[in-house]
Amino acid sequence: MALTRIKSSNITDDAVGADQLNANTGIKSDRFSMPSSASAPSSPSAGDQYWDTVEDALKIYTGTSWLNAAGGLSAIGGTKSLAGNYTVHTFTSSGTFEVTNGSANVEFIIVAGGGGSARRASGTALYSGGGGAGGYISSVSGENSGGGTSAISAYNVSVGSYSIVIGAGGSPANSIANNGGNTTAFGYTAIGGGGGQSDTTGNSPGGSGAGGGYSGYNPGAGTAGQGHAGGGGFYKGVYSTSYGGGGGGAGAVGGTGTNSGGTGIGGSGVSSAITGSSITYARGGNGHGNLGGGQGSSGTANTGNGANASNASGGSGIVIIRYLTP
Repeated sequence: MALTRIKSSNITDDAVGADQLNANTGIKSDRFSMPSSASAPSSPSAGDQYWDTVEDALKIYTGTSWLNAAGGLSAIGGTKSLAGNYTVHTFTSSGTFEVTNGSANVEFIIVAGGGGSARRASGTALYSGGGGAGGYISSVSGENSGGGTSAISAYNVSVGSYSIVIGAGGSPANSIANNGGNTTAFGYTAIGGGGGQSDTTGNSPGGSGAGGGYSGYNPGAGTAGQGHAGGGGFYKGVYSTSYGGGGGGAGAVGGTGTNSGGTGIGGSGVSSAITGSSITYARGGNGHGNLGGGQGSSGTANTGNGANASNASGGSGIVIIRYLTP
């Protein structure tokens, strides 16, 4: 077996004897040191090594390029962390996932921004449906995408740059709130959640659809493979006794408003353990008047949750990528 080459300038004063050789690497690891840096050393020679503090990896210079000594995939971008045997990259804002070494299949979730919730055209912050959740796409083995569909296949990446775009949460507005923004990665687009309706005959289709308005107008439809439709509202004859439907979620249809004020609950989201802990994403917002509470509150940032009615913003989207640590 060939010994690993170590520059003599990197060996410590404690000389390495024959009895200190390691059968796998040729050098006992506690008997030498090497430089560590966020960038490669200048003017390297073939065989030079350093510890890359950005990628947390040992790099070796081949004479033409730096390679990961352990093989496998090396990448930068987003917030990098470790979860068990996986390296995880979390993007809460738009950026670039850059593969610097190797190729491998990566698993990911892509979550669009959630829809906002509306107020009546007269300005009254009442009687509207909840915002629809942002569309949810997953390639994590054993988990699901939105709309009751299975996860898609993992994506093979190689050295190069991959653009990540994070959708914003939809903002509130009169009559129909704004849809959430789309989130894109690896050629897939999660559609932003539909904005909740108030006193209008429109509807707000989106990643998971939007809740119906006070008068029971049709709720927004969900996007296949990403989320569910919203629930319709209930009109009791006067504004003060009308109830909005819940926004559709990645995991379930939004509830329909009733004359008792109940069941207009936002559709449930979908849980993922891609980061090592189970977190729920893409929940629909509650319609106004329902018994679920949370009226007028915005969706949590980077969850893709729809806004609770009325007059609130949806949660922004997120992209999370993981691959086996070399």
